[in-house]
Amino acid sequence: MAIYINAEQYPDTLDQIFDAMDSVEEQFEIVNDKLGDYWDWEEEETIGGLIEKIGKRSTGQLECYPKWEATVQIQSSGTAWWAGTKFDIVGAIKYLDIGDAVDYGFGLVRFNSTAHGLFPGETIVINGTTNYDGTYTIDENGSIELDWFQVQTGIDFIAETFDGSETVIDQITNTHIIEGIHVVEISAVGEYELILWQGSIGEEVEIGRIPLFKTATEASEGIINFKTDWLTTGRISASLLSSNAAANTVNIKLLFRESSGTGWA
Repeated sequence: MAIYINAEQYPDTLDQIFDAMDSVEEQFEIVNDKLGDYWDWEEEETIGGLIEKIGKRSTGQLECYPKWEATVQIQSSGTAWWAGTKFDIVGAIKYLDIGDAVDYGFGLVRFNSTAHGLFPGETIVINGTTNYDGTYTIDENGSIELDWFQVQTGIDFIAETFDGSETVIDQITNTHIIEGIHVVEISAVGEYELILWQGSIGEEVEIGRIPLFKTATEASEGIINFKTDWLTTGRISASLLSSNAAANTVNIKLLFRESSGTGWA
């Protein structure tokens, strides 16, 4: 069906139609820009780029933290329903001992750090040194003990003496999602809330909380369903509220998956 409009009789109507057509064309161009070239996967602002990002964010295998070592113990304040201290789980600051870096050849360097709590294969950041600041992976070939660890630096050995102010910070390498908490032990009968935080000291943001309990016959111990949004690399800590006016404890590990791709900071 055709519609005819007398241009002399209805000039305003024609102007409105042409304006509407221009607006539709502009909107189409905006949508087309967002869709982008189907094959242009590098442009993150296009639909193709978003699809690529989703693919990169597919998750890897389920892991626990900490691994190859004991659980992290979270303690309540001693005042009923008062959280108190936040205990580090990921991103705890440790220090190098006063003394020398030790050359093990081919770029492998040993660092002394008393009771460091690190484990083989863990990613760490060293800061405050003259020659060894950077991000490293602890050597997985058994080259770690309670009070020292080794990393492959990728450079020729440079002698350096540390003064004890140099820091070592552990981290989960990639963007990750927490999918559960393994509650290994609750110390006393009572009701609890376990709160997880992310952020540096003084800048923590709550990322979730779960209720726990213990009676004379049962307790909410085991693997607890707990899921966060995607998290960037950084410090994760926890605090504990208890119904008891006592310093109760909960021992936990985190269950998480890392993104299998990059570019998700």
